[in-house]
Amino acid sequence: MKIQQYLITSCLLLSTLTLSAGTVPELKYQLENMDEQESLSWAYEVAYRLSDYQNKLDSGKIQATNEVFCNIPPIRSEQIIGYLNKNHADEHITDNQALDTIFVELEAAYPCS
Repeated sequence: MKIQQYLITSCLLLSTLTLSAGTVPELKYQLENMDEQESLSWAYEVAYRLSDYQNKLDSGKIQATNEVFCNIPPIRSEQIIGYLNKNHADEHITDNQALDTIFVELEAAYPCS
């Protein structure tokens, strides 16, 4: 468990350092009442959790089926931000609206049928 916490913390630190190096993607939406750094961290966490879940499904570590989207490659935070920019430019959205949009986009890009 400590190794997992270390890895997550390291990844968040690296993403923060990368973002501070001038590669910050433009956010065209307002997520909840988060500032830009919080919104970027949220997108990173969503991408990590979706990728981790898919990896566990693929490896058999968890027994479940994902009938919404299938055979997805690792998801990047830039992909998440792109989906939200495309669908919610100049909008103030909730995290639930953002997640709905992400799932719709992933289902369209990686259908199970």
